[in-house]
Amino acid sequence: SMLAHEVLPFICATIGRVLLEAREKLAADKRYSNPWLLVLEEAQNYASPPRQVEVRGQALSRIAVDRVAMEGRKFGLSLVVASQRPSDISPTIISQCANFLSHRLQNPADIDHFRRIIPKQAQKLLDQVTVLTAGEAIAFGSALHIPARVQINTPSQEPWSATAAPFADWSKEQKFPIAEVIDSWGMSQGKIEGTDLGS
Repeated sequence: SMLAHEVLPFICATIGRVLLEAREKLAADKRYSNPWLLVLEEAQNYASPPRQVEVRGQALSRIAVDRVAMEGRKFGLSLVVASQRPSDISPTIISQCANFLSHRLQNPADIDHFRRIIPKQAQKLLDQVTVLTAGEAIAFGSALHIPARVQINTPSQEPWSATAAPFADWSKEQKFPIAEVIDSWGMSQGKIEGTDLGS
């Protein structure tokens, strides 16, 4: 996640291709033992639909992930595709998904996208997708007999993330930690103090 945006698609294309080819090289009787699961977090960044004008890295990563989605299962390589923008995921990948967990969505394009792919009995349930709380989801697909609104258990070690609260933070007398940012860039504070940052 800390890779530069321009580099990310090339790395994802390489990883996807290497993992699929590694599974393809296995003997037929060993392909289903020790299966692998590839999790594509923030997948819209490297598995977006084809566009008329797109960066080469985006095209390469989409092609690699499309191949994994279409061919991976028969070689013991499966996918979990996670995105806040499901309408920005390659339709080839979406068409290969057997199960869906939809957390809260606000964007009408994303909600309409799901409406087109879910079974009729889940249509009413999808009306609730804009009011789901943290950890709630609409689940549907081949793993469930009927679509359902579910509560996902909170992990014992929760992720280090939160929504900013501007009003609360701006009322405090605290400065932006610029020294920490400079250190994370590999530059020490001592080198910066004698430098004119405005030039």
